[in-house]
Amino acid sequence: MNQQVKSPWVLDYLILSLCWGTSFILMREATKSFGPFLCSWLRVTIASLILLPYIIGKGEWPQLIEHWQKMMIAGLFSCVIPFCCYFYALTSLSTGLSSVLNATTPMFGALIAWIWLKEKLNALRVTGLLLGFLGITSLIFNASQPGELHNAHHVIAILACLLATFFYGLAANFSQKYMRNFSPMLNATGCLIGASVALFVPAILDLPSEWPSLSSTLAITLSGVFSTAAAYALFFRIISKIGATRSMTITYLVSLIAICLGLYVLDESISLVMIASAMIVLLGTALSSGLITRQQS
Repeated sequence: MNQQVKSPWVLDYLILSLCWGTSFILMREATKSFGPFLCSWLRVTIASLILLPYIIGKGEWPQLIEHWQKMMIAGLFSCVIPFCCYFYALTSLSTGLSSVLNATTPMFGALIAWIWLKEKLNALRVTGLLLGFLGITSLIFNASQPGELHNAHHVIAILACLLATFFYGLAANFSQKYMRNFSPMLNATGCLIGASVALFVPAILDLPSEWPSLSSTLAITLSGVFSTAAAYALFFRIISKIGATRSMTITYLVSLIAICLGLYVLDESISLVMIASAMIVLLGTALSSGLITRQQS
């Protein structure tokens, strides 16, 4: 009986990790022709157009209109700021480094839940937070080429990734606190529509001077369909089943998939020190999110 309860979200978890694991390569390709604001707007708008008919068909659109303020805030936290940050960061960072930084989402989520939702942090979780930040610092120094840390663009790109993960953590906690009574599809559609509205004017100002390449166009389309529409529907469904903190641990598997794709598809390099630093980040995140405590209990 317990296995029957677990199986559906485990399958969702695995599918979602593939959707988000491939998103780093897709975003990197899309930024070759589109700016960060236009990339972000196209991604959420394509996803919105896919999910909206389902909400209309289910008769849930009145809730969408009634709670539009929450949807806008959720869209800002979960899509607008993180997507723009990552589309910018991937113009200079490798997909491997970006994805490992993305794995800090549960760590920020745990910290926000402690400060905002008053979740208790035991000694293990505090240790995890400290380990995570130590690992991030080591990773930044060891993944950067000589002189890059004196390059403002490179440093800002790293900070952009961390800002994105902070808002991912904030978004998951916001959803759990204010949107837990809505259906997962309504949550996903609402935040994507909110993000599309918020990004419309910046996207218009970010139009490319040349016609986008076919590969970039295909990349942003796939990103909207799989990495956003399908992924957000799955993510909100997982949150409704196992909660925000445990849901955010999916970034561990996402980072592993993204690193492997970066190595074999983009021929990116990774050193043993970078692997060790990444493992410290993942260990710290697992501790701070309570995953290891749950496994041991």
